[in-house]
Amino acid sequence: MLLNEQAQQLEELNNKLELQSSEEADKTQVLSESVKSLFEATMELRRRDRFLRQQNRLLTQLEQDKRRLNESIRDAESALCTAAKDKALIISHMKAVEDTLHKALLPCTAAATNDFTLELPKLHLETFSEEGLKGRPEAAHFRLDLKNIPFFVSFFATENKKLELALNGGEPKASKLL
Repeated sequence: MLLNEQAQQLEELNNKLELQSSEEADKTQVLSESVKSLFEATMELRRRDRFLRQQNRLLTQLEQDKRRLNESIRDAESALCTAAKDKALIISHMKAVEDTLHKALLPCTAAATNDFTLELPKLHLETFSEEGLKGRPEAAHFRLDLKNIPFFVSFFATENKKLELALNGGEPKASKLL
């Protein structure tokens, strides 16, 4: 009986040892799986960190592009405003030139068909100050062209006199001599 009891105790101890061994193997497996899971989570965090850094670089680049585009838009709007002002300036100057030209040609068209005398009015062109033309090279160039109008009027008057002399056989009209 003592032997049976000892065999039974030995079997119980053996079962406890197997149970502890099994639990130890389970704990080792759980620990191994936990380490593997931790490694995978670490790798996932690194991948996400790289992705976030890349997204931040792209965001920074997009913000810089947006700033540059806004500056370009402001520059373009400023250029459009300047162009509109220059256009208005050129239109008003062209109207002034056209009015002056009509005034200069009016006596010529009102005269009789055989009378080619051109009476030139005094030309007074309104010019803008240097301040108004500052930063507008087109307007300044146009202003220089407007200053040449008296030369052209004088040139046409001379040509008109030559034409008159040619039509009258080289002699000036008597009415002009008086």
